[in-house]
Amino acid sequence: FDTLSIPIPPMTQAAIKAGTWLHDDGLYILGLLIAAGVCLRAFLKTSAGCRHKDRFLFSLFFIRRFMLIRFCRTLSVLLISGSSLSSALEEAAGVTGNESVKICIAQTCRCLDSGRDLSESLSDTGFTTPVVSYMIKTGMESGRLPSMLAESAQILEEDMENAVTRFRLLMEPALILFVGAITGFLVISIMLPILDTISTGLM
Repeated sequence: FDTLSIPIPPMTQAAIKAGTWLHDDGLYILGLLIAAGVCLRAFLKTSAGCRHKDRFLFSLFFIRRFMLIRFCRTLSVLLISGSSLSSALEEAAGVTGNESVKICIAQTCRCLDSGRDLSESLSDTGFTTPVVSYMIKTGMESGRLPSMLAESAQILEEDMENAVTRFRLLMEPALILFVGAITGFLVISIMLPILDTISTGLM
């Protein structure tokens, strides 16, 4: 191109620079990523790391909803087996394996000891959904709390399945468009210099 005095198109220059950067610094970047992964894994094994990990997982919609489903099912089984409400709440929170859930349930137990309603106490923690809170309230008033908890878990599972289906339907075309855009960028960055060379030769 320098011999023919043909300027390289900006898109092709960007592709060449990206390839050169990966070729020259790719191993360093890979090493940094591995080192960061090792450090992150070591940090997550500490108590502070576990707390940060649990708070992060608790903030994720799908993970929190999955933990709520597990909590409702476990609490329903424990109540059917004859456990007291307070001990069943603590054991169900332990099954989730998440420290943030345990904190929410501990707060709920304190509210129960002060005479507050279970549905309101759980709702204030931000762990439950309005539907689950309503089902728990109905179960407490009707004396059918275990069955209402099981129904709540079933409703949540159906909602999760529908949400996952919608997410997958949105992600599939998005991934196709992303891969197509990358492929198109590479093809155009290769073809532009060739077309410029041909046009210059014809002139």
